[in-house]
Amino acid sequence: MLVKNLKNALNSRNITRINEAFNQFYNHYFKLIYYIISQYIDNTCDVEDLTQDVFVKFFNNITKIDLDNNVKYYLTTIAKNTALNFLKYQNKNIIIKDDLILSIIDNNSTTDKYIYKNLLEDMSKYLDELEVKIIIYHCLEGMKFKDISKILNKSTNTVITIYHRAIKKYKKKVGNIYHD
Repeated sequence: MLVKNLKNALNSRNITRINEAFNQFYNHYFKLIYYIISQYIDNTCDVEDLTQDVFVKFFNNITKIDLDNNVKYYLTTIAKNTALNFLKYQNKNIIIKDDLILSIIDNNSTTDKYIYKNLLEDMSKYLDELEVKIIIYHCLEGMKFKDISKILNKSTNTVITIYHRAIKKYKKKVGNIYHD
């Protein structure tokens, strides 16, 4: 209904209707977007700013968006990418476990290198060598599954399957103990 109201308001080209429809839309999705960004960012001010950025991006690209499709998915994807880009511009490497940050590692910190080493040791307790390699290649090195498959001489689908099963297995074993 919110999307339909927003779509009708946009078609009417009435600024007041557009503002009202967008405000309703914003109020409905604000908490969800705020929550998603807060899973990646600890600073409340940054989370609030990034949440606003998501809605600005949405509004600026609204004519390019198919409002009949899943708008919630579109917004949550923008939120996740906005948070990850924010961290990227802070010069940090990110270890992601199925869209969940395990730890943020600063390249110059010995404490973070210690955390990284412990994470690898911990993953090795529950996962086999191939599973750990695929997670490291994908999450730390940022490699695409296609490139990983070439290195490991396995099909891309096999690599993707191993990755998702390994993440699921690791989550089951350790839960959210690394979540910041």
